[in-house]
Amino acid sequence: MTTECAKQADAPILTREACDILGCSVASITRWVATGYLPAVQVGRTGVQPHIFDRAVVEALAERRAAAKRALDWQHGAIA
Repeated sequence: MTTECAKQADAPILTREACDILGCSVASITRWVATGYLPAVQVGRTGVQPHIFDRAVVEALAERRAAAKRALDWQHGAIA
């Protein structure tokens, strides 16, 4: 991994990018932050981009959610 890639991987991300990675809405992100399901740092007043997130944490959550969905699909016969 190049230094530039490492810097980008460690850079905090905003709400919209977290939504893109997790495949969910801003409302879901807001709810998950409020309940503690997704840790975040508030960066100002409530608004369009009120939180920043650790990219590694968001990506790990996305992977856990994908694994859980695969398990449910398998249990319900969606995967042959």
